[in-house]
Amino acid sequence: MLPLHDVRVLEVGGQGVWLAGRLLADLGAHVTLLEPPEGGVLRQTGPFAGGGGDGESWQHLYFNVNKRSVALDWRKEDGRARLLELAAAADVLLEGHQPGEFPVEAVRAVNPQLLVISVSPYGQRGERAAWRATDLTATAAGGLLAVSGERSDPPTHGPAYPGFTMSGLTAFSAALTALHGRDRTAGRPGVQIEVSMQRAVSFAVIQTSN
Repeated sequence: MLPLHDVRVLEVGGQGVWLAGRLLADLGAHVTLLEPPEGGVLRQTGPFAGGGGDGESWQHLYFNVNKRSVALDWRKEDGRARLLELAAAADVLLEGHQPGEFPVEAVRAVNPQLLVISVSPYGQRGERAAWRATDLTATAAGGLLAVSGERSDPPTHGPAYPGFTMSGLTAFSAALTALHGRDRTAGRPGVQIEVSMQRAVSFAVIQTSN
C-alpha cells in the first residue's frame, strides 16, 4: 500500500504545481486536476506523441500521469460551486495563481482542515507580490542563472525549467510536511503555505555553491 493512499489532492493553476501533483500521485494520493473546459495549457504544449500536433503532449503525459481530470471554470458560478464541493472533501490544494486571483479564503472556509500550497513568483505579500515571472526570470531572480555556465561565457539557463522544477519540489515537500503536522495536531487544523519561486530557486543555488 502506498503511503498517501488515503490523501485527496486538488491541483489547479500554473506550471509551478505540476510536478508537485505528479509526485504526490506517485506516492498514492488521489490527485484531481482541475482544468478549464477547453483543457489545460499542458495538453496543447509540444512536443507531441507521434511527432505532430494531433497527438498527445509528452509533457501532459508525464506530469499528469495517475491524475484524474475534472473540467470546470471556477470563475463562473456553477464552476465555483463545483470547486467548493471538491475542496470540502480534499486534504491538500495545490494552486499556482498570482496572489489574490484564486479564491483561497472561500475554499478554506468550506474546509478548515484543508492544506493550501500556493505557488507564485514572489510570494503572497510584499512589494513584488503582483509581479509575474517566466521560468527564465524566476531562475535569474533566485540566483541560479548567475552560477550556471562557464565563467568566460554568458549565464546559462538550465534545461527542464529549473525555476518551475524547484517550485514543484518545494511545494511537494511543503505538502508532505503540512500533512505530517496537521495529523499530529489536535483538531487537525488547515493552513496556507506560500511558496515563492524566487526562494525555491535559491535552494538550488545553495546546493550548487556547496
